[in-house]
Amino acid sequence: MSTDKIDSLLQQYLLLLNEYTTLRTTLNHLQSSLYQHLARANFSAQPGVRYYGQDYYDERMQSTSHLDITISSETNTPEFSLVRPPVTNDKPLEKPKPSHNTKEQPQTQDGPGSTQHANNTNPSSPHPPPKNEAGDGKARDEAESKRDDSQPTPTSKHKNSTNPLHWFGILTPLPLRLAQADAKTAVEDIIPKLATLSEQLKALEVEVRRERKKRAKAEKEESKQQKDQNRGRCGGISTINLNV
Repeated sequence: MSTDKIDSLLQQYLLLLNEYTTLRTTLNHLQSSLYQHLARANFSAQPGVRYYGQDYYDERMQSTSHLDITISSETNTPEFSLVRPPVTNDKPLEKPKPSHNTKEQPQTQDGPGSTQHANNTNPSSPHPPPKNEAGDGKARDEAESKRDDSQPTPTSKHKNSTNPLHWFGILTPLPLRLAQADAKTAVEDIIPKLATLSEQLKALEVEVRRERKKRAKAEKEESKQQKDQNRGRCGGISTINLNV
């Protein structure tokens, strides 16, 4: 039973090793292609650009992907993957404050002074007496607040650039873009799979060693039992001969 389990584990190990070797070969091809494209881009660099490298990196550089590590429920080994966080926009523009074109007129105060002023006004004057503007100001404020709520808040449509090629200008050469594509394929797809397969291979190696130890222990106990049985048989034969 232990031998069958070891054979099954070794078969699974060989399949994973084949996949791991294939991915390593693909990674080697991607790396060689990346350096070839980068060399071509440096050879045909624009005037004023010595070479494409770390000298032109933006000091505010931040990672565009995060490493996510989860534990597999089947193999109980870590699985690696790259997660790209959502792109955040710039800060929204502030809501424009409503501009009052008309100057606020002083409100009349209630009391005996106001009634006296109203009584002293000349009815024949061409200017009408001042109206109570408290109600008008309140209605105007309510109307402006409703108009502001109905209008959507303007936000900036400009998004933060997450493409590192923009550090080297707008018109980047084609070999540089091809080098970026090879690098993205290697980092986002090949390398996480290689790391996951490496952990799975290590776990299988531990299981194979454990099963081999169990088999060796079982074989040792079995051989010990056989020796005890052989000793018992030899003891029985010797007593029979003595009796004869």
